Amino acid sequence: MDHLNCKIINSKPIIDKKILIYRDSYHSAMSWMISDIFREVEVVDQRQINKINLTSAQVVENTDGDIVLFIFNDLSFKDMINQLDSDAKIKLDYIKEIDRRRV
Repeated sequence: MDHLNCKIINSKPIIDKKILIYRDSYHSAMSWMISDIFREVEVVDQRQINKINLTSAQVVENTDGDIVLFIFNDLSFKDMINQLDSDAKIKLDYIKEIDRRRV
């Protein structure tokens, strides 16, 4: 899947929460399993995010997910974090702050 994002809505979720997944090509099997559990799953391909007029921080805010999950292979995880940090001006502290506000 080389699209920016995919949204999956589950009408009978086990857990009534929305999850945002940042992924690479290794996500495919996991996203469908996760969608069986959560009310809503939004999948974002960080490699494609430069094709829209939003930063990663804006994607996180607009999605208003209860959980943010990163699914990357171990070789590309560091590059993904660096890209989030430099290109999109988002830091992991920002994500932690969003999490603190939800408690």
